[in-house]
Amino acid sequence: MLSQKGDLNYFVAIIKGTPIYAWGILIFLVSRGLSLKKDGSVSIKKSMLMPVIFIVWGLWKVVIDFAFPVQALIIYVVLAAAGTGLGYLLYSSTQKFDLRGGIFFRLGSSVPLVVIMINFIVKYALNVCIAMNPQLLSNLGFNIIYCVISGLTVGLFFGGICNTISNLRKLR
Repeated sequence: MLSQKGDLNYFVAIIKGTPIYAWGILIFLVSRGLSLKKDGSVSIKKSMLMPVIFIVWGLWKVVIDFAFPVQALIIYVVLAAAGTGLGYLLYSSTQKFDLRGGIFFRLGSSVPLVVIMINFIVKYALNVCIAMNPQLLSNLGFNIIYCVISGLTVGLFFGGICNTISNLRKLR
């Protein structure tokens, strides 16, 4: 076991080893999540930005680096579908929409920020594991775990988008 000082040094090494682009992505995601806590007009195109970032981030690793990309991809897609259903239920119970002067509005909610942060933290932690132990890329069990978690969490975003589109259709 590491001492408390060893734990701190380990944590500091991880933070220092984080690429600058990851900090930029985190800042962007937090600012986007905070903005969604306020009422605002809805853009389906803007709603797609977050999932696309996380899909590219996750699938890049699966397709380019994993030793078992076919199996991992199948699991990713299946769990993304399950996550979409879960996300739809989550957002349906927490997100509210209305029309104001013919413009589609989403009432502010903390749920998108929570989903964004879960996605980032999960992806970050998994990629730190890979950076610390690159042999995990050749481990079928890790490939599966990565895709289960990545697919499920990215599906949460799609569930939110499906819920938004469903509400848009109802209000029009």
